[in-house]
Amino acid sequence: MNGRHRWPFDFLVTEDLVENGISMFHERASIALCLIVKNEAENIGPCIKPVVDLVDEVVVIDTGSTDATIRAARQLGAHVYTFPWCDDFSAARNQFFEHTAAKWIFWLDADDRIDNANRLLLQELFATLGDANKAYRMRTLCLFSTSPPVVVNHERLFRNHPSIRWRYRVHEQILPSLLEQGAQLHDTKIVI
Repeated sequence: MNGRHRWPFDFLVTEDLVENGISMFHERASIALCLIVKNEAENIGPCIKPVVDLVDEVVVIDTGSTDATIRAARQLGAHVYTFPWCDDFSAARNQFFEHTAAKWIFWLDADDRIDNANRLLLQELFATLGDANKAYRMRTLCLFSTSPPVVVNHERLFRNHPSIRWRYRVHEQILPSLLEQGAQLHDTKIVI
């Protein structure tokens, strides 16, 4: 056996536990990786593949792709839902909540990448998630060919709650909603 093994209950069973007679369980909260996409066939694989085995499901909201994005996402095991583009990024991102019952939402954009070092940090963080009302801020390193890189902080991981929703049509934000719900904000060393 290799890696993680799913059982019909919400536990993470590691290879070490299987080989040693499963003497104890480490309960892990369910996590959904969520993306909104349009015409990202070339990007979706490099975005999802490094983390697909760390999450319980992948939810992709497609806003009108005309390329092979939907097929590529499904080949990676994603649940793909269509949402007609209405010129509102928050409306598209808020579709995540309609299509997952996972306890935690982890969001990426299709052009985001997670290298091996940050994948390990993410795996460690995911292993510690419980039921607390927390949100985790990660650094996004934006690389440009004509100017110096820019680092932007985003709350990338947070509890799935009926009152938490993105706001603003452009430059959508989850932070105001998290603060209203009393989420404890935590900075991480994770760089995307």
